[in-house]
Amino acid sequence: SNPRVGVACCRSQVIDSDGRPLHLSSAWYEGMDPRRWTEDFVASGDEECRRFMVRQNTIPNASGAVFRRSVAERAGGAPEDRRLVGDWLFWIAMLSISDLAYVASPLNRYRKHTGSVSSAAEREGVDIEEAYHVARHVASRHAVPEEALEAARERLSGLWFARWIAADCDLSWRRHLALYRAGRPFDSRVVSRLAWRWFALRAGTLRRLVSPKRRHRGANREPRTNVDA
Repeated sequence: SNPRVGVACCRSQVIDSDGRPLHLSSAWYEGMDPRRWTEDFVASGDEECRRFMVRQNTIPNASGAVFRRSVAERAGGAPEDRRLVGDWLFWIAMLSISDLAYVASPLNRYRKHTGSVSSAAEREGVDIEEAYHVARHVASRHAVPEEALEAARERLSGLWFARWIAADCDLSWRRHLALYRAGRPFDSRVVSRLAWRWFALRAGTLRRLVSPKRRHRGANREPRTNVDA
C-alpha cells in the first residue's frame, strides 16, 4: 500500500539445529534504539542506512524479507565477491532508492548451525573484515551522523577484541593484519580502541585476583578501637 517501500521485513525467531527456539532477532539490535524494533514501522531508506545499516545489518535474515522486483533490478542485485555481507550490501543498495517497512511479529524462523559457513568465517574474523568494508561503503554514500559513525567504530572494534580473546577462536597475525587494513580507513583510532580494551581487561583481572586477598587479610585483622572514646 506504500509505493515508496521497496523492502519489507519481519522479526525472526532464531532456532538451533534441532528446531529449539533460542531468541528473537531483536537481540541483534542491542546497543541501538531499544524500542524501535518492538513495533511495526515504515522508515526512510536513507535514514535506515545513515543511522543503522552503517553499524550492522538490520535485516539479518533474508528469508524474513520481501522486496519489489523493480527496486531490486534498479539496485543491481547482490554482490558476489563477499563471503558474508552480500545481502547486507543488497539491502543498502535497495534502501538507498526506496523505504523500509518492518513487522514486529515473529513471522519467520531462522536456523543457526554451529558448523555453518558463517560460524567458520566468524572464527576467522571474516565477518568483521567485511563489516568494515560495508561501513566505509555506507559512509561514502550517505550523510552518516558522527554519533552513528562512532557507534559503528566502537561496535566493530569490540567484536574484533571479543573474537581475539575468545577461547574457540585463534586469529593469526595475518588475520589481525587483514582486519587492521580493513578497519584503519574507517577508524583511525582502531589500535587505541583495542589497546584500551586490553588494558581494561588486564586491570579487571588484577582486581579480581587482589580483592579476595584484601578481604581475607581484613577478616583476620582485629577491630580498631577509638582510644579517645
